[in-house]
This record gives sequence, C-alpha cells and structure tokens, in this order.
Amino acid sequence: MPKSTKDKKVRCGVIGVGYWGKFHAQKYAAMEDARLHGISDLNGPRGEELAEQLSCSYYADYRALCAQVDLVSVAVPAFSHHQVGCDALQAGVHCLVEKPLAVSIDHANEMIDLAAQKRLVLRVGYIERYNPAFIKLKEICDAPRFINVERLVPYTKRSMDVNAILDLMIHDLDLVIHLMNSPIKDVRGIGLHVLSDKIDTANVYLSFENGGMANVSVNRTSLVQSRTLRVFQDDRYLAADMKEKTLTYITKNDQGQLITEQQKCGSNTYDALDVQLRDFVCAVREDDHGDGLPVNGKESMLSLDVAIQISKILAASK
Repeated sequence: MPKSTKDKKVRCGVIGVGYWGKFHAQKYAAMEDARLHGISDLNGPRGEELAEQLSCSYYADYRALCAQVDLVSVAVPAFSHHQVGCDALQAGVHCLVEKPLAVSIDHANEMIDLAAQKRLVLRVGYIERYNPAFIKLKEICDAPRFINVERLVPYTKRSMDVNAILDLMIHDLDLVIHLMNSPIKDVRGIGLHVLSDKIDTANVYLSFENGGMANVSVNRTSLVQSRTLRVFQDDRYLAADMKEKTLTYITKNDQGQLITEQQKCGSNTYDALDVQLRDFVCAVREDDHGDGLPVNGKESMLSLDVAIQISKILAASK
C-alpha cells in the first residue's frame, strides 16, 4: 500500500545523482510542500557532498532510502531502471523514472503491473511534454499530416549505456505519437555509429494508419544544440523551437494571403523540470495516476515499443 501523504510534506528521494539526478534533488529541496529527505548514489563522495549541500541524508543503499520516503526519482543508468524501479515500488514508493522506463518491453510491463498492483503513481521523465512551446503547439494542432523533428546535441560521455534512439529520440517519438494519435503502420530508418560503440545518429520515417507521416532525426555528435518540431496540416504550418521555447505558425486569411505569427511561449524563468516534479508531487498527494500532460508508465510503452523496434531495425541493417 502507498504511504499516506495527506496533510504533511511529501518526503522525496533521488536515486542516482549524476548530471541529471542532481537537478532532481535540487528541485525537491526547494519545494514548499515537499521535503528532500535523502539521496543515494554508488559514488559515495559525490552523494555525500550533495547531501551536505542540500541538508539531506545520504544512503549508500538505495533500498534503505526507499524505506524512509514517499516518492523517488530514479535517475540511474537505463539498464538499472528495472531493478531499482521494482525495488522502490515493492517498498511502496511512488516513482518517477527517467526515460526510458526500461530497456525491454517485458521489464517495462513488469514495472507497470507492479505499480498498478501496489496502487502507486508511476511516471516517466518525458520532460518535453512540459515544454511550453509544445504545449502551445498541441493546443492549435488538430489534424497533422506530416511531422518533422530534429534533435542535435553535442557529444558527451553521459547515457552511453544506450543508443541515441533510447537516449534522445524517444522524447521525440513520444511527442509525435501523442500528436498523431493513431497507430503506427510502418517504421523505416538508418543509423550510424560515430563516436561511440552504439548508434549516435539516426533518421527514422514513420507512417500512421490515419495517413499521417513523420520524419524523426537525432544526432548526439553535433557541434551545435537544436531541438525543432515542425507540423504540416491542411490549413496551417507550425514550427516549435523547443530549445528557445518559441512557436511560429503560418495560415491563410479569407483573401488567400499568408499570415505569419511568432510568439514566445513561457517566461524566461520557466523551468520544465521543476514543473514536472511539482506535478509528480501533486499526483502523489492527490493519488492521481496521470492522464494528458504527464506520461504514466502505460503511455510510455507506446514510444518505448517503437524505440526498441527502431533499434532492432538499425542493428539488423549494419
């Protein structure tokens, strides 16, 4: 059974405080209606230093942390998501697992079933759903015919345990599937190893049963950083700059003249991770398993299934 969080501050924990998990810990520590109780990391000195900075406890064993908290962010390497996530769920702890939920469909289903059995909130860290440019685009995009997504990031040594599809493209697959709202009919693609022993750059073509199409590309060896999402439909063109949080759209007026508008979405201080984690805390407090903006475990399976399909297709084409 989940631990009761009514009328008290939600006790939060973070398992894995590397580059991204550290930000989770900082956000929880700054919340008014939650308390960062503790963190856990295999790197003891790193964990102890951050715990001291944030005035919380450090746990060498994440299972001991799970016994003391209401929720955890799981920000360990992807291949450990299943083991760590299942241990936390078995302990009655609500979980937000960084993407991908797991690296196999069987493992992901096991986590989803366990969360349902224990009546626990299970969220997956698809932070782009909280990007204000995407939120605005979704409001005015009602019948996409073609979607083009490009994600370019400089090379780092982080997340090298998985390929670029499971590491980065899975965000964009989630957005495309969410916008199209139709089963995928066909998947094709190409991918290359560049600076690692796994696929670093890929281009994928998706066709949907409703006749829609999408082209999704990712490159984690770029010299520049860019995240763009373009949508074409019969009556308008929409272009979201996900990095700069702007939306441009082109329509025609009654006289057939083109009208171009651009708007900044969200303030300069908008913090998608902070919004995502506050939403998670609220869901735990209200026992809300999530529909719509947040991605729950079951919905995350749509993009995970496609990402695994793509990975197998690209591996077979080498």
